[in-house]
Amino acid sequence: MGDRTLARVGSVAWREFRHTALTKSFLIGAVVIPIVMIGLMTMIPALMVSQLKPLEGAIAVVDGTGRFAPAFDSVVDNKSANGLSPDAMEKLEDLGVGAGAGPLGAEAARAAAAVSSPNVTATSFAADADVDALKVEARDGKWIGVLTVPPVQLEPRTGDETGRGERLDLYVPTDLSPRNGGELRDLVRSAVVRARFQADGENFDRIEAMMTRPPVEVVRLGQEGVESEDSELRMMVPFGFMMLLWIATFTAGNYLLTSTIEEKSNKVMEVVLSAVGPLELLWGKILGLALVSLVILFTYGGLAIAGLTAFAMADLISIDLLLWCGLFFLIAYFTIASLMAAVGSAVNDLREAQSLMGPVMLVLIVPMLLWMPIGENPNGMLATVASLVPPVLPFAMVMRLGAATEPIPVWQLLLGAGIGIGSVIVFVWGASRIFRVGVLMQGKAPTPLELLRWIRQA
Repeated sequence: MGDRTLARVGSVAWREFRHTALTKSFLIGAVVIPIVMIGLMTMIPALMVSQLKPLEGAIAVVDGTGRFAPAFDSVVDNKSANGLSPDAMEKLEDLGVGAGAGPLGAEAARAAAAVSSPNVTATSFAADADVDALKVEARDGKWIGVLTVPPVQLEPRTGDETGRGERLDLYVPTDLSPRNGGELRDLVRSAVVRARFQADGENFDRIEAMMTRPPVEVVRLGQEGVESEDSELRMMVPFGFMMLLWIATFTAGNYLLTSTIEEKSNKVMEVVLSAVGPLELLWGKILGLALVSLVILFTYGGLAIAGLTAFAMADLISIDLLLWCGLFFLIAYFTIASLMAAVGSAVNDLREAQSLMGPVMLVLIVPMLLWMPIGENPNGMLATVASLVPPVLPFAMVMRLGAATEPIPVWQLLLGAGIGIGSVIVFVWGASRIFRVGVLMQGKAPTPLELLRWIRQA
């Protein structure tokens, strides 16, 4: 390939990149909006926690036994003393809320701690108290709730009850938030259980302490004594890798398809071909939109890495992982781009393209169907075979890389890369032969069998 050919290919590539990526619609849709969305998703958890109001006030309890109010006060005191549970604190830290998340995170953590410490008292009334009058007082703001407790609910259980006694009715004013209403309901339920134990003469605090489930940290034992913390987020990592690859390749491939069809239907293709050859035009389009795909990849991938780093989960990725994923991204892009270019050059409008897009869409849908099996067993037979069979190969391999709890054998990575590069050569060669025949052809759209004949005869 001479210098003049490279110059023409470069000119076509820059033209495709400039007309696609350097436009307001692309910059807003593919760059600005994702950045804004990530920013909002980072801010919303902290803002949401900071806007929560603690549960404060008093409830009126219609209870003829008088046992509920002391049990309720004990439950509230225990919850206020314990504050946020370790599980709740861990969830807040996962959301970026906590002492290590900056001033906003620290403020949100303080708000969450206040929310977790209810300041509620219970006032007992006789069983014949006027419930309607208490409801009126609740509407006027005196009570945050009015509770009627049937005596049968506070009796000890013998073991053969189903728990379906008379129900408890809790009336709350309309200005009480749903979250506070749910918290008050949980406090009531816990107080009923405590009252039952106390009525049976049991030490409920001791029983509750024995029933507390301890935290368990799962550590995976890798090769050569390497230990790594297990995380449920590992199931989402392969899906994130696959979706990033899917978005970057399909978006650029779709631009390639539509631009080829539009230039062909508007006769612009004939003018362009007067200055460059068909293969130079094809390579220029593929390389130009490869830059577009890289912009999308770096934008979304950079935001994802920044998010993982901000949430202290950067250990889920590594430099080796990113380099291998970059290689398989190139294989995926050139595979999809060659298929899109072949379809775009063979038809005259988007409606005709639908009949030939079936194989391409199958390539893009199959990885989604394989996400769960590969994520569950990244070194299993299905995952290994899928990562070595083109054109699904690059998508399956990046899912394996993201889901693997121990390194994938190097020979499988090298074999997959070799097969992928070989398949790209075959796909691009076939696309070039279809492009050469179909780019100036008008009339009825060809069938898949006719496309195969073009490949053999071109």
